[in-house]
Amino acid sequence: MNCFSFEKSVLSIDEIMAKTKLAKATIYRLLWTLERNDLVGYDQSLNRYRLGNKPLEYGLMPTNFVGRRRTLHNGALGIVLLSYMDEEFVYDFLKRYPLEQHTSKTVMDEIIFINRLKEIRELGYFVDVDETFMGYTALAAPIFNEKNEAIAALAISGASFKMEGSRREELTSLLKDVAFKISKHMGLR
Repeated sequence: MNCFSFEKSVLSIDEIMAKTKLAKATIYRLLWTLERNDLVGYDQSLNRYRLGNKPLEYGLMPTNFVGRRRTLHNGALGIVLLSYMDEEFVYDFLKRYPLEQHTSKTVMDEIIFINRLKEIRELGYFVDVDETFMGYTALAAPIFNEKNEAIAALAISGASFKMEGSRREELTSLLKDVAFKISKHMGLR
């Protein structure tokens, strides 16, 4: 199980063999046992393994903590704030800090990224599904001051499988409502 990480969450049998230095037959037996206990999942279409849902019950969390510094385009909070920045600032920022691939779902095309920022601004929130950490979804909404400037952002995150469909809609609505209430306290009219 230690072969898997947030950066490399899906592995082939050969990758697991290289990391563990175990025989293929041994690895198959171990993976079969882990899969039966929902500790590992097998994707037949990719012929690859990933962590199952059971480790989430053991407290598996992404390396995210209060005070951690990241570039603005790494994570839902920063992306929401970028969406309210002047377009010239965004282009200059992307020249200085190019987009970084965190998972296979991270948006790497600059044009798509810029268009996404416009969409976020129209919607008033952003949903990051498996883009920063595989298996995690983050919802973020801006907080405004009295000049209608985005001065902060509010986010919630959790396991992607717990934030799908109507549950995601419910959480998004709650998040936007709380962000609006905070904005009102910050002077938004």
